[in-house]
Amino acid sequence: MTSHSPIVEYRFGDYHVRTDDLSLRFRGTQLPLAPKVVLTLIALLDSPGQVITKDELMRLVWGNNIVEEANLTQNIYSLRRQFQATSGQSIIRTLPRRGYALMIAVHKNAVASRPDTGPARSPKAWLAGAAASLIAGLALIVSGYAVRTPELSSDAQRSYDLGWYYWRGVTPTGVRMSIDQFENVVRSEPASSLGYAAEAVAYAKLSDLESSAASVADADTAHRLAAEAIAMDDGSAMSHAARGFVEWDLESDNVGAASDLSDAVAIDPSNGFARMWYGDLLLWRGDITRARVQLEAAANIDPTLPGLDYALGLDYYLSRDYADSAAFAKVALDDAWSSDAARLLLAAAYDEGRRYDEAIDVLKPMPSSISSKIAVYGTLAHVYASMGEFDRAHAALDIVERLSTQYEGRPVLTALAYASNGRREEAFAWLSRLPHSDRQVFALDPRFDSLHRDPRFVHWLHG
Repeated sequence: MTSHSPIVEYRFGDYHVRTDDLSLRFRGTQLPLAPKVVLTLIALLDSPGQVITKDELMRLVWGNNIVEEANLTQNIYSLRRQFQATSGQSIIRTLPRRGYALMIAVHKNAVASRPDTGPARSPKAWLAGAAASLIAGLALIVSGYAVRTPELSSDAQRSYDLGWYYWRGVTPTGVRMSIDQFENVVRSEPASSLGYAAEAVAYAKLSDLESSAASVADADTAHRLAAEAIAMDDGSAMSHAARGFVEWDLESDNVGAASDLSDAVAIDPSNGFARMWYGDLLLWRGDITRARVQLEAAANIDPTLPGLDYALGLDYYLSRDYADSAAFAKVALDDAWSSDAARLLLAAAYDEGRRYDEAIDVLKPMPSSISSKIAVYGTLAHVYASMGEFDRAHAALDIVERLSTQYEGRPVLTALAYASNGRREEAFAWLSRLPHSDRQVFALDPRFDSLHRDPRFVHWLHG
């Protein structure tokens, strides 16, 4: 028992973490991670090689606050993505239904001490009481979702950073928390367009997550805020990025979105959001070469941007580079934004790479909803057909055919099941349910190559 609490430093591989500034450094360079993400890492560093349950991690990082497990999942993903980007290792191991373990040797020592009014605390106790340090530490995030904005006061900047942190969640609750923070920015800095732009993006995302009635109201709010941001500052990259995101996400207005997002990139090439959204849009339009330029630029700015690894994996898949596609899809499995889609992409990459057993195995953890079952059996129909096991391919189609009478929301994978069984007429009928704005990207899927020689293909794509 002393009158000082230690500043603890952890070193592992080429990384080190300090508890005084909540920073992770790789070979001396600070990596852009939110403080709560670093707190998650510290909890694992304190017990290397040991399994830390999800409940224990959430208690250590968030204390007694009630948070959703998706927040922890996203923190683990952010850590793994930074480790992959810098050293090519994931380091953190997931043990299904148990928790996580850090699989690397860790050296821990107290590097200094500072006055305190109470006794020394263990790192775990320090973690549990670190809320005040969290807020102060937000100012350390220097790229991606926490771009320095000199026009904002320090309080507004903290709210802005915290808003983007919460925005990365995958539930309405998390997105509403981000909206609360962006509203603080608007109240603190009413003359700045940044709060309005960020809030527009958050409301657009909330619209995707909400029920129909609330979704319409959220979409209207997103449109209004994006228009206000542009009216306030037409020269702001974030204003154009926000309007482009809203146009694309809520209206499928690819032309307007492309104009705004390209303007945003031109105004500020270091805006990771603009780069990623523009890359996503180009990818969806089938322009995979230009899309990769933007997506890789976004990855250089902030490799932990939600959905980025999936987009890169899809780009490589459509480019028929199945090994690299699988590599990105594996990383994206940990991204709460895209985990199920990444699993389907990984299965497709394995399928096209003739790794059939792995394609089948990777589909096993998919959810059991009707939508997921259609996705799984539609994918399996093609895998089995590729293997020459046509009876199993037909059995998979039977399941898809039965389930699609209850749920019609998987037209591409339903069409895939029919195409894999040589039933082209039904395949085109299901593909024709896609809006024209989505057809360019799915036309590039190599699993539909058998349809390209059919005269109906050009009519479907351009008609």
